[in-house]
Amino acid sequence: THTLRYDVTACFLEGSEQTRLLVLIYVDDELFLRYNGDRRSAKPWACWIKGHGGDETCAREVENLPKEEERLREMMAEMINQKGHDK
Repeated sequence: THTLRYDVTACFLEGSEQTRLLVLIYVDDELFLRYNGDRRSAKPWACWIKGHGGDETCAREVENLPKEEERLREMMAEMINQKGHDK
C-alpha cells in the first residue's frame, strides 16, 4: 500500500490578475513530482518507483495537472471576487 499526497499552494498578488500556483506531489511522504504553474511545467523528482508503475504514474499526474490548475485558478478568482463584494 502506498499513499499519494498533494500539497497545493496558490497565491494571488493583489493588484495583479495573475495567480501563482505550486503543486508538490508526494508518494509515501517522499517528493515525487513538482509542478510550477508559472512555467506550466512539471519536474519529476523521484520517479524511483520505476518498474512499479512510476513512469506511468508520473505521466498521468503531469497530464492531469493543467486541468486541475485551471480549476484551482477559477476557484481562486471566485474567492477573490467574493472577498471584494464583502468589503
